[in-house]
Parts: sequence; C-alpha cells; structure tokens
Amino acid sequence: MEIWPHAAPISYRAGQEWRRAVFPVGGLIIGSVVLGGLVAAGWHLWRFVSPMLENPDPPQFQAAVQPAATQPQVATPLPSG
Repeated sequence: MEIWPHAAPISYRAGQEWRRAVFPVGGLIIGSVVLGGLVAAGWHLWRFVSPMLENPDPPQFQAAVQPAATQPQVATPLPSG
C-alpha cells in the first residue's frame, strides 16, 4: 500500500542534482545584491532630496530702521552778571 497513491514518481537525472541545490542559494545571492542596490540607490536619492524638503533659513537683512532724526542741541547762554 502506497502512502500517496496519486503522487507522481520522483526521478532524478544523473548529474542534475547540484542544480536543484545551487538555485536557491544563487537566487538568494542575486536577490540580496539587487535589494542592496535598490536600498543604496534609495539612500543616495534621499540624501540628495532631503535638504530640499527642509524649511529655508530666514533671510538676514541689515537693519532697515533708520535712527530718528534728533534736533541739534543748542547751548543756552549763561546769564552774565
């Protein structure tokens, strides 16, 4: 009596077993490199764009207010006497 009567028999070709073991590892390496490249590109893009998103510093103007004009002080004559 078979455990799975409807399952297809497994057949291995001679010399092909290494491909089944290498593909997941190769896929993980390629996926990691691609994901790392995307993360690095996103980081560089963020470093380029983020200063543009900050509020600018307020402008530094020279004092526009002029001192009020003062009346020249006239010396009062001393009483002679």
